[in-house]
Amino acid sequence: MNKLRQLRLAHTAITDTTIQEFGSLDHLESLSIFDTRVTASSLSMFARLTKLQHVYAGETKLPPGAAIPTQIKDKLVF
Repeated sequence: MNKLRQLRLAHTAITDTTIQEFGSLDHLESLSIFDTRVTASSLSMFARLTKLQHVYAGETKLPPGAAIPTQIKDKLVF
């Protein structure tokens, strides 16, 4: 599963705990966490996924004004 390139988890019950398990997904390019309970705590994990190009994060628990790591700032789509 570590060669996974796209992962769609929209409208699921995932949380930051789930996201912390993504460390081995180093080929992940696109992730959808739309309408989940993911918070700003997961942003540092996204920054570690170097091939990640898009994170679809609308309607999550990411607060407005959250500090977004520069590595993913242009990759987040709300």
